Amino acid sequence: MQRVVGALVTIAIVGGLAYFRFQANEATDQKIDDTLSIVVEHVQQLPSYSQNSAFFDLHLESAHSAAFNSAYSSGGRRSPARFDAAKYAKVFCEHLSKRAQEKGDQKLDVEIRDMQIKLEQALDS
Repeated sequence: MQRVVGALVTIAIVGGLAYFRFQANEATDQKIDDTLSIVVEHVQQLPSYSQNSAFFDLHLESAHSAAFNSAYSSGGRRSPARFDAAKYAKVFCEHLSKRAQEKGDQKLDVEIRDMQIKLEQALDS
């Protein structure tokens, strides 16, 4: 009888831990989705977005990859996944800004830096 009770308690504990971990990762996934939608919205609102569509087509994916790799940690056995939205926005904008500087487009660089400030404010709230 003690074995049965012990097994049931163990199953309950393991189930509870699995549920907690799932909920923590789900919250992280939701934070990622929310951040990405805010970032995409801000990029599309840039004054020269349509004029620089080729630039954005070329660099958005690499900016996202660099930012995501910097801001996301998958966690481990004892810690849930984590996502730092502010760090994502910073690295994302810095990547695009650097590409605009390499292109020699100072106006676009200024727009991206302004977007970074707006993103930081939007993601703080």
